[in-house]
Amino acid sequence: MRSATVSSKGQITIPAELIRALEIEPGAKLLVVPVHGGIMLLRRPDSLTDELAGSLAGTYQDAIEYIEAERREWG
Repeated sequence: MRSATVSSKGQITIPAELIRALEIEPGAKLLVVPVHGGIMLLRRPDSLTDELAGSLAGTYQDAIEYIEAERREWG
């Protein structure tokens, strides 16, 4: 396990071996996510739209079937 120190400006330095291993380039954007009293750093995708595309596929299928069944009962 590696550690980092928080500066007086609230900045941290990611250990060099992790930077190299994860191929993090200067200027890379990271997401900072709170997790169980700590934080997790994740690469931010270039396009959140592309990253999330299709993630809700099928979400409303049950609702559509329900509405169609209700409509059939009305007629």
